[in-house]
Amino acid sequence: MNINDLKKTMPSLETSPRDRLPSAETLNSLEMLLGMKFPGELREYLENLGYVAFSFVELNGVNEIQKEKSDMIRATLNFREAYPKVDRKFWVLEDRSEEDYALCCESGDIFEFLPSVDREPRNLNMTLTEYLKSRYAEIQEFERKENSK
Repeated sequence: MNINDLKKTMPSLETSPRDRLPSAETLNSLEMLLGMKFPGELREYLENLGYVAFSFVELNGVNEIQKEKSDMIRATLNFREAYPKVDRKFWVLEDRSEEDYALCCESGDIFEFLPSVDREPRNLNMTLTEYLKSRYAEIQEFERKENSK
């Protein structure tokens, strides 16, 4: 993940303040808490950005102050409780709306899960960087259409 490239591609990107980014120790303890590893690109995202937001979208992240109470950890634990039959090796990247999730698995692949439609998460065949850029472009297009009405 090239952080500078992301910020150039996504100029309205909001991220955590530098002093709130999670430490390696915090991320390691969260991996132990949930029993799974952050894949390389997700770990880099958390270490360098913490979380991202743009327009009305906020992707989950980890905050050094909140640690296990950070939105990614809470969302992942809530997801496990709500969908106990789904493979537990997913981090909840985004709760896009009721019953529409973007998930990141331990290998780093991004999945979409629509519980009312699918029994299992569906691989989007995207990296985290590709997902972020795609989601940003999707929201930019939505806003262009809304503003032209």
